[in-house]
Amino acid sequence: MTDLKILEKSKKIVKELFNELIEKHSDLWDEIEMQEGTYLYKIGEPIKKIYYCEAGISRVFSEDTEIEKEITNGFFSGNEMIIPLFALTKNTPVFLNFQVIEDSLMQATTLKNWKKIEEQEPMLVLKILFETASIMAFRLYQYQKYQSLYSNQARYVKLLEDYPFLNRVKEKYIAEYLGNSGSTISRNLSKPLKLTKR
Repeated sequence: MTDLKILEKSKKIVKELFNELIEKHSDLWDEIEMQEGTYLYKIGEPIKKIYYCEAGISRVFSEDTEIEKEITNGFFSGNEMIIPLFALTKNTPVFLNFQVIEDSLMQATTLKNWKKIEEQEPMLVLKILFETASIMAFRLYQYQKYQSLYSNQARYVKLLEDYPFLNRVKEKYIAEYLGNSGSTISRNLSKPLKLTKR
């Protein structure tokens, strides 16, 4: 099984588990249309809601206050739980920002309702959190893999090849994720592609 098929399998499992969850507890979830730019979670704030993305794209990003710069650390797309896992399990404030970057359709429940669901469906919630953690770990592995590609251009092309939904994302977010500037990516895309590794 290829790397990306493993990811798709985990996302399919999350979708199936969430559908089972919402069938049992539909009264505790609200369908919400969210506009681009909406924050789901902000640094330093407590978790108030838990989200499941049915369609759309969000990003997670940190802030470098010394140089007043945002750094995109990853992306979420359809059929994924969007949860700051560390803050949820440790009951701490969120330490990364989560923001909608494409008009999205979400299912949302309050943290209080999530705890109620967790009490009633402990194994189902545990499976969802496990698969969500697996997806995050896989994406970290993929990120490290992209960094092994020699050129900025190669990293960019490989990322869009693996995750076509990122073609709908602003170039500056992808540049931040890959550790480049948008202008660097634009310059490199005009050059012949070399998928040489380090």
